[in-house]
Amino acid sequence: MANLPTPPRHSQTTGAAAAATPSDRERDDNYRWVLVELPPRHRVILGRHGNEYILQERRLNGEHGVYWRGLSYPLTLDALITLCVDSEAVSEDDPKLTELNALPMRASLDALKPAAKK
Repeated sequence: MANLPTPPRHSQTTGAAAAATPSDRERDDNYRWVLVELPPRHRVILGRHGNEYILQERRLNGEHGVYWRGLSYPLTLDALITLCVDSEAVSEDDPKLTELNALPMRASLDALKPAAKK
């Protein structure tokens, strides 16, 4: 008889163990390509296709808990910074602006691989 893999238990797919595994879904709290956290409720991620920045806002859904919603999808760093300041996700004297300025001028998966959380 073939030795088939055992499916994960419910406890292995929920809670802290599941949260530690990076997700490929942009709406998830533990999305793989989070570039800059902008407390208290914004963040910048690299889109799943690796060709755009996404400014997201943290939302609370009573049924599903916390999820992230895309507010804007800029392709360049200048557009991203303008959007972050205009949406009040970051102020012009915020130290997080330094982190944003360290990103490449154009969104690119290859350029960001070493910088993103994995």
